[in-house]
Amino acid sequence: MSTAIEIQPSAVDPTVLTALGRVFVSELVPDRGLRIGIGDFKIDIDAIILEVDREREKAEGEIFIRSAIDEQVEAEIVLSGEDAEDGRGFDISHLTIQLRATEQRARAEFEASTLSAALKLSCELSLQVFDTGFDVTLTAFDSKLLEIARLLQKRQTSYRLMTIERATGTDFGVLPSILSGEEVHTINFVYRSIVDRVFIDGVRDVKAVVPATEEGMRLFQRLRESPSLEFPPEVVTKTLLGRSIFLGTQTAMITDPYIEEIDRVQEELACGDGHEVTILIRSHTNRAQYSLPEAPRLPLNPWDPRIESLIDLERELDSRLVERYHALAAGSLAGLTDEEKKRVTTRPQLNKPSLLAILMEKLGL
Repeated sequence: MSTAIEIQPSAVDPTVLTALGRVFVSELVPDRGLRIGIGDFKIDIDAIILEVDREREKAEGEIFIRSAIDEQVEAEIVLSGEDAEDGRGFDISHLTIQLRATEQRARAEFEASTLSAALKLSCELSLQVFDTGFDVTLTAFDSKLLEIARLLQKRQTSYRLMTIERATGTDFGVLPSILSGEEVHTINFVYRSIVDRVFIDGVRDVKAVVPATEEGMRLFQRLRESPSLEFPPEVVTKTLLGRSIFLGTQTAMITDPYIEEIDRVQEELACGDGHEVTILIRSHTNRAQYSLPEAPRLPLNPWDPRIESLIDLERELDSRLVERYHALAAGSLAGLTDEEKKRVTTRPQLNKPSLLAILMEKLGL
């Protein structure tokens, strides 16, 4: 069963950055252009300021800026600091930014999660308000790796839903706040049916009921000797988020079958008394090969340039997350002796000190 996925925007923490700069509040007005640059990924996001508020939630020393990135994606920026002593402008001490989908729809969630992950994996952010002197660049900030991993998971699921919508002409509308494990599995199955058409996925046990007769024994022998088990073709329709998705004719095959309790089954069939014997067939890997040649197809050039550019970031996003995890792992070994590193990286045993115990010892805890 796949893991449930949380979709709601509140699950993503804002990114807090140290900033030094001055802005003139009078220049921050609605309809003025704003550019957010994510340096490491060479992304420039052009937005339009929708709202500027200094009294929001009566917070002192803050300027709240809400801007539109796309039709259903917004950036919320909070500038924290204080009014300049000379009365000219607002001196910024730090900046908080959060990208979010205004509606939990597949495309909006894909855009918001992609840009949020890029922002959190980047080491450089620039912020510029057009036609003003406000232009700051921020560097060397960090984010929780688990949160980034969840963003990338949400990005993948949103992309797959977006692909299903495009191929089938379905509009899933506003997505639920949480997708269950079963819903995530269905999303993945339908997506792979559309994109891959032939693929490997999980399979449930197969039951066959045969009589304890010579004919039943012959069927058992064929099943026992067969290197694979093919299912009869069937027409498949999946229900996904309340919509029916027709996938056409499906064929499936277990390439590594085995019979559960094979000796018991053989003994029962050898009785020859005609009673019914249940044969339970399983896969050694719990997987089967599925083929759905009639599944819907994506049209040629299905995405506009904006979405295409975000799709193309997948390899780099994954690579940078892996680099962060490697750096974290390397940092956890810093200061350890060769013997301690060997103990840490050796398969743990109950009678050996754990990594946590070694680190606590080094820290004097």
